[in-house]
Amino acid sequence: MKLKFAKPRLENFSYSTNSENNDESHGLFILSGLEDAIKLWALSKIKSHKDLIEYFKVNGEILGGGKIAVDHHLHPVLLYSYSEDHGALPNNVLRNYFYHHGYAPRIQMIESEVKKETVNWLRKSRLY
Repeated sequence: MKLKFAKPRLENFSYSTNSENNDESHGLFILSGLEDAIKLWALSKIKSHKDLIEYFKVNGEILGGGKIAVDHHLHPVLLYSYSEDHGALPNNVLRNYFYHHGYAPRIQMIESEVKKETVNWLRKSRLY
């Protein structure tokens, strides 16, 4: 079975003309895995990854999370992959996911913080 890259879901990102950096909006993201697909969920103006998961009612395995910056077209431009609750994600997994959708964000991550459960799920899916 070939793993699918579901379209990312990004919500509540907005831009202020009074901001010093008005070409980017920031929020949190998580990547989930459900049987044969992975999907990125991102939300601005939220305090925790737990709140993000509850907001979207995310199902499946939570593979990891972090912070995200998107441009005014809602294209991801920067990812910092680390969540205290859910760990980091491997660089190549994030890169492949975004390249599949035509995006090439800069990615910063802490490879040593990837959880064993995430590595096992990704290996079963042949992504790692």
